[in-house]
Amino acid sequence: MFKQLLIIIFIMFLPFQIFSKSELIIVKGMMDIGKGPHPAEKGFEKWIGAGGRVHLNNLKSKGLMSYSIDGKEVLRVNKMSWALTIMDSRNNGMIVGTFEIFPEREEEVLWVGHFKIEGNNGFTHGFLWGVGKNKNEGKIIELTFDEDERNYSKNSKNPNIYFINGFITDQPKEPL
Repeated sequence: MFKQLLIIIFIMFLPFQIFSKSELIIVKGMMDIGKGPHPAEKGFEKWIGAGGRVHLNNLKSKGLMSYSIDGKEVLRVNKMSWALTIMDSRNNGMIVGTFEIFPEREEEVLWVGHFKIEGNNGFTHGFLWGVGKNKNEGKIIELTFDEDERNYSKNSKNPNIYFINGFITDQPKEPL
């Protein structure tokens, strides 16, 4: 009885994408946001709100992503537009924006989407949700990323390294 109940509960909480006929591809790798964000050419704004938090609009960053799919390593260029950044003096805050992922030579966009990053005492984690373009048409990508502990080392030459995990699958035909 317990086994059947456990199976029913397990099935109830699994996302429907697993039961659909789509192929689920697991993605694991690293992301480097480069030298960090810099002001966009137009529309950059910075101010301090009533709560003492710094608000920034229109930042850009460009970095690299390296991940494996079915044992094959791929290298991608990741361009991010940071639409809104809110941080306090202890590096607690939030960042939202959009991204584009390109092949290494940047000839055509592969993924476009949006992201959300949360910061707590300087440790950041976030999510990217994207839809496929060109050869990835009809697919979606969903990634989580967490800061690499080596970023906190005083000897770290690049404090912008993140572990990424997620999946690529067919875009669902209907919402839940």
